[in-house]
Amino acid sequence: MSRLLLTIDQTPCRASYGILGHEAFRRDLVAKQRGVVQEAIANYVSRGDRLSKAAPGNSIPDLAAELYLSKPVPQVALVPVERPVIGLAEVSVIDMVI
Repeated sequence: MSRLLLTIDQTPCRASYGILGHEAFRRDLVAKQRGVVQEAIANYVSRGDRLSKAAPGNSIPDLAAELYLSKPVPQVALVPVERPVIGLAEVSVIDMVI
């Protein structure tokens, strides 16, 4: 005698919403932190390059106004959501654990 065993894996669906397991969360967090650090270093270097070229049209108050008075543009994106993985397998009653 055999029965059908239904399995539903919600891992891809949850990952689409940002709900990750321990390992995936750690990998994602490390990748984001690495990107943030690299972006901060590049921004710091570019500001230093601009300050080193101190010219009448590129004064420090103009640079300060550019940095602190500009507002970021909000970004909205539609993100596709993965479907859960559904599996159906035939198992014998002896193999089933109840």
